[in-house]
Amino acid sequence: MIPLRAVQSVQRFPWGTVLLMAFLVTADVMARLWPGPRIDFLSRMAFYPASPSWQALGALVFHTNIFSLLVTLIFTWAFTPIIWERRGGMFLLIAALSGAFISFSTYAALHPHSVAPVLAPEV
Repeated sequence: MIPLRAVQSVQRFPWGTVLLMAFLVTADVMARLWPGPRIDFLSRMAFYPASPSWQALGALVFHTNIFSLLVTLIFTWAFTPIIWERRGGMFLLIAALSGAFISFSTYAALHPHSVAPVLAPEV
């Protein structure tokens, strides 16, 4: 079952969540509508010549397919407002960056000869 909202409600309308979701959709649309192959856009704009830590940040924004983006948007809409209200924005930022760093580091440890970023294997 897909959660469309959390059981507990928030006190204010989650404008920060809406802006984050709009940013993710805009970045994905821009990457898909860029002239030429999507791999060129990701290589030039997101991942090259970035260090591995910047590649992890790019992997937070760019998704490999529409389904991955949709899952991220549903999760963001359902859970981010409650976490923001209870723990604050700094906790949310630290949790997101920590998760990206852990996933990127795990991928790099398991695939030491790969040059592909974690969430964009088409690069």
